[in-house]
Amino acid sequence: DGKPYLGHESFDEFWSGQYFNVCKRVEPDDGYAFIMQASAPCMLSSMTDFYVTAAGLNITETTLAGFDRYDDAGMPEWVRIRDAVQYAATIDEFVERLNKGNNGGYANAWLIADHNTGEIARFEQGLEFTSLERTFDGAYFGCNAVFDPRIRNLECKDNGFNDPRQQTGARRQRWMELIDQYYGKIDLEVVKKMLADTYDVYLGYNCPSSRDICAHYDVDPQYYADDPDAVWNIPFYPAGSCDAKAAGPDDVKHLKMWGRYGRADGVEFNARDFMDQHPLWKWMDGYLEDRPTQPWTLFD
Repeated sequence: DGKPYLGHESFDEFWSGQYFNVCKRVEPDDGYAFIMQASAPCMLSSMTDFYVTAAGLNITETTLAGFDRYDDAGMPEWVRIRDAVQYAATIDEFVERLNKGNNGGYANAWLIADHNTGEIARFEQGLEFTSLERTFDGAYFGCNAVFDPRIRNLECKDNGFNDPRQQTGARRQRWMELIDQYYGKIDLEVVKKMLADTYDVYLGYNCPSSRDICAHYDVDPQYYADDPDAVWNIPFYPAGSCDAKAAGPDDVKHLKMWGRYGRADGVEFNARDFMDQHPLWKWMDGYLEDRPTQPWTLFD
């Protein structure tokens, strides 16, 4: 129907991602009310970055992998994003507020949907360079790859933009394939299905691995990844998909969002079984928790 849908899943190390289980509603004295997934109860901003605002905006991001610029005279990202979420009513206002005082810290590719107009945007924010794409008829995705060549080549280390053995390149290819497959038919259920996708483009079949949209680093021997600068480029690393979130036009209108705790595909993680199979990680005993299968849940 031409209306925006937005989804996101957090990638993190399991020891920290296992705590991102808070959905918070904020009703400030000034600005717009909003709901967000929060990484801890008292955070001023989401940190896992999924927002629905009473202004009609739906916002998320993926981190720009390999970014290494920083201005210590600037303003922290968590201050700028809280300001933009609370006070912006349009995509232009959001970008302007997020850019004010930009220090380069926590550089991201932001995805923004304006449900008042039906417009969507992807805003890549480096330090010296930024890039804003927007459309009323299309789709954008983020996969930790950097699309703007100025940011990718002048402010980052390349983390596999064109390499299907690496998580960024593999997911970039898979997102293009899925968008082509579902273009014009994307609704909330398709968003959930996309986030749960475990097709490995390098191997050419469904296989839980570090290269999937729903990443399973913990079961991946990583035979093919040999880049020392890549993210978590270690066999059987306890990391990957930690959750899933989604929202459509009706959800944004009523300040709601859908969430799923644990992996986006619902596959459970058993800490004891993992450490018994991979005893190198037993130093996490007592800190690494189980994450059983959880259903998609509406937060209203």
